[in-house]
Amino acid sequence: MRLASLVLALVTALPVAACGDRSAPSSPDAMRLPPDGNIAPPDASADARPAPACDFAEAADATNAATAEATGLTIDGTVAKSLCGTIGPGQFADGVVDTDNYTFTVTGAGVDLLVRLDSTVAAGDLAKIKFGIGDGQKGVGVIQLDHGSFSTNLPAGTYTLYVTATNGADAVAAIPYTVKFLPDAPATRCPRITAAASYTEAHDGASSADNDVVYIDYEQTPIFTLTPATTDAPEPTGLAIAPATSVRIAGAIADVDVAPPNGDVYTDRDTFAFETGPATNELEVRLDWAGTADMDVLVFNADSVATTIGAGTEEREGQGEFITLAVKPSTKYWIWTGAYDGSTPLPAAYDLSICGKTYAAN
Repeated sequence: MRLASLVLALVTALPVAACGDRSAPSSPDAMRLPPDGNIAPPDASADARPAPACDFAEAADATNAATAEATGLTIDGTVAKSLCGTIGPGQFADGVVDTDNYTFTVTGAGVDLLVRLDSTVAAGDLAKIKFGIGDGQKGVGVIQLDHGSFSTNLPAGTYTLYVTATNGADAVAAIPYTVKFLPDAPATRCPRITAAASYTEAHDGASSADNDVVYIDYEQTPIFTLTPATTDAPEPTGLAIAPATSVRIAGAIADVDVAPPNGDVYTDRDTFAFETGPATNELEVRLDWAGTADMDVLVFNADSVATTIGAGTEEREGQGEFITLAVKPSTKYWIWTGAYDGSTPLPAAYDLSICGKTYAAN
């Protein structure tokens, strides 16, 4: 996958919009995309849980936006580590409430980590908290309600974790958060499903373009746009992803390049609609495919295609590209997959394994 481009898109995307119980329109291309900042704020209670103990506590909130704060944390992928920080008011500028940067060290080769950020954000305090490693190429997450998540694989080295809060105005009070670096085994958390597919692609049409729905061009603004066609739509899987439930979607990427006027970097694209159950607040997604084509997987809010809330972070041709992401319960989403221009061989069969979870932030 083209990881740098995908995660850069996550980092620079518009804020995430709440979907609620609204159904996606029958012709998604007629949808009006929300402007920047038109999102529902997190609504977790600030008094929901006590502050946890951390291996490192932020001490330079006034300066760590410009100079990363050294945590002294060493992470080897066998022991969980955590850091505590605060979104501090009084630093608001150009829509950014606060940015905190921290350095940490990874020892060992190919350390798999699950990175989570829990926040006691009160309703109305902030529009968005995003966090990531480096410039985002090693993973990025966006808070949904009370937490955000992403999985990553890091070789030995020193890295910078950033936490950025955005809003239309300054925070009304300090907002604490906790970042956890957890040992991970993504292939076992959501293993590839080999049972019969819960849904099989059926509406791509003779031209292999009827379920494209979203064009992607990393040289354009916005990066993600709805296709101009009025006949394409996400495949209606009818799937509701409940906790402790795993489903499989099967499809194929065709060797057909329908290029839009402004350019698009994918040969074929497939989009599937699903929703989360009332107790589901996290998803694990795995994309597997036949052959060595360069394929990607993303997750969009169904009514906010100007942004993506999850992108694959494993650069493994032909097997196991993973996403771990926070989601909202009882909400409609689209899962999208495509093969990068020039990929061979095509057509390529693939399957998506989607696992629902309930995560309790603390």
